[in-house]
Amino acid sequence: MLRVRQTNAAFTGKLTLRLLNDDSKTEAEFSVGASWVEAQVNAVSVPFIDTPYGQGEPALEFEYPDTAKALPVYRRGENEAAFFARWDERDAEFALVDAEYAVLLVPKISKPALKSLGDAKNIDGLIAYYDRIFTFYNALTGVSFEAEHESDRNIRNRYFMKADKHGAGAAYYGGRWTAETSTRSAVSG
Repeated sequence: MLRVRQTNAAFTGKLTLRLLNDDSKTEAEFSVGASWVEAQVNAVSVPFIDTPYGQGEPALEFEYPDTAKALPVYRRGENEAAFFARWDERDAEFALVDAEYAVLLVPKISKPALKSLGDAKNIDGLIAYYDRIFTFYNALTGVSFEAEHESDRNIRNRYFMKADKHGAGAAYYGGRWTAETSTRSAVSG
């Protein structure tokens, strides 16, 4: 069981904690404030807190079981072999690819696909692939980080992508994330 609370007295809003995995039927969300919240689901999950906008900076305190595994995280330019070695050593059920425009929650079953990405060649190539897609999309919609008009200004937000065994159709885009309806995540480039 995960226990969490928000400890910054200057932050008065509520936060949303999500326990996410590769199956929407086993995920859950919890509202987090100053009191301890006990969060638990019946599947291995990764905790995420939704980013609050314009309300100050929350501070989180959390407790987790000794059996919890550290989430392997890859960021552009890091040593890919070291990332996979950490993932193998921890035998973690999930890993995270954290890029400027996209965050991918990758289930263990997709590790072989992440190791052999075809045209993308490596994880940095996959990140570059997604960067090109989102840069193109932003250009089509007319938003920019250096916009002349405030109405055209892009915000620093990222797309969250994951697998979902029980998602709608072959894939879906929702208000919180994009998912491939599969046990595997969209790691091909």
